[in-house]
Amino acid sequence: MQIFLSILSRTKIKFYNNDIRTSPATELSDVCDGAVYRKLARTQRDSFITLTLNIDGISIFQSSNRSIWIFTAAINEIARQDRLKLNNMLILAISSSLCKPSKAQMQSMLKPIVQNLKRIENGISFSTPDQAAVWGRVFLILSCNDKPAQALLQNLGEPHGRFGCGDKVSTGKTTIRVFPTAPTITYSLRTNEWYDQMIETVCKPDVRQRTTEDEILEMLCGHKGFCRLRDLSNFDIGQSFANDPLHNVYHGVFRRILVPLFDDKYAKQK
Repeated sequence: MQIFLSILSRTKIKFYNNDIRTSPATELSDVCDGAVYRKLARTQRDSFITLTLNIDGISIFQSSNRSIWIFTAAINEIARQDRLKLNNMLILAISSSLCKPSKAQMQSMLKPIVQNLKRIENGISFSTPDQAAVWGRVFLILSCNDKPAQALLQNLGEPHGRFGCGDKVSTGKTTIRVFPTAPTITYSLRTNEWYDQMIETVCKPDVRQRTTEDEILEMLCGHKGFCRLRDLSNFDIGQSFANDPLHNVYHGVFRRILVPLFDDKYAKQK
């Protein structure tokens, strides 16, 4: 909390609830242009700040599975050119382990983080760079991670497995699952409402008594248990996860496009 207050006291932020965006909904230049942010700006009477969560792990040595996992958050109201500077980032937690954490271990690590986030949803007092005293609420509304880290946060199975898509409820196709979309195909989206209904159904005593374990797993649609992030008021356990451009675009699609351009066997092709 002290680091958070320190950042707010020395870094200029803009409260968009006093300046609702007038650009068309189809034009997105920043987080504040999104539908979730616009809704907050319309419904929140108090000043508010929003956060974007990221978690990632890195191996310490190539010869071992020991890793460090870092939980960080960016303040969306800080100007984009300054938002991701190290001195403006919130370090929520750092964990060192002998191997990649399990789904259950990740949910345990999230518990104190979510408790603190719920506390500041009720409001905090802080000073701005011009020494003004401000009271405002703080909401986590977004998370951007690579797919393995997202699966840990959502408490889902592996992203290339059955029901591995974190956005929609789909079993996927082929052995290493892919999740294609088409205008003619309708999928249920993973949302808080869908999640609550699914958990309520699975937890009914009569359902547990007359349903096999395999059928329960099918009803959970990939979830391995509860998702801690569901406790937050403005975070959606499916739709609040943004696409990760580093792995999906630059290291994925972009790399796939560039390989034929520099491969010798394609050199003479037009």
